[in-house]
Amino acid sequence: MFVFGGVGGGGTSNLVGAAAFNPVTDSWRRLADLPYGLERTADATIGNGVVYAWPSPSQGSRPGPLAYDIAADEWSSLTKPPEDAPLSPSLVWTGEKLFAYGAGSNPEGNAIGIGVTFNPVGQTWRPIQQAPLEPVSPSEGTDASQKAVWVGGEVYIWTGWVGTDWEEPITRVVAYDPSQDSWRELEPAPIPAQGLWHEPIIWTGAELITYTDPMLLYKP
Repeated sequence: MFVFGGVGGGGTSNLVGAAAFNPVTDSWRRLADLPYGLERTADATIGNGVVYAWPSPSQGSRPGPLAYDIAADEWSSLTKPPEDAPLSPSLVWTGEKLFAYGAGSNPEGNAIGIGVTFNPVGQTWRPIQQAPLEPVSPSEGTDASQKAVWVGGEVYIWTGWVGTDWEEPITRVVAYDPSQDSWRELEPAPIPAQGLWHEPIIWTGAELITYTDPMLLYKP
């Protein structure tokens, strides 16, 4: 288990420390410090021996995504994402690429879901097809209310407020196929989207579990 960043005493400084916990030996070890202090991250994921983390905007700054090489115990910054990359995205490793999905805005200023992929081989970013979600006004949408998980072949995204009307009595769930750059919509979750914030979702290999009130299971 990797932990990193946070806020220091009094909330006046962002922390650069990182550590790893080994459940077999029940012990912690200190890792290399981050290149800059992180108040929080939108999400983190691991792929091919690398931990990818994308910090959330804080105090007017918009720090770029980071990569931690486990074997080398070394942090580095990824190449700069596109200007219209999502804010506070959820991250998923697809087996070949890093997938990032979160909220952005269209020319009218409404919130929309935006996704990009990162290829570590060429250090390149690529925008993906826009998700089939309607834009919402700023008062009805928020950044970072989504959560994504890799289920093997597809990314499932619990959308939260992104693309969901404030009064809508359901939470929409969409699936993205990176091999086809295509989307499909799953059966909506039978709970309100209002008020959800990075709801934890887990893929068991057969079912999707989300910890809400009440707890839900989805079987494809």
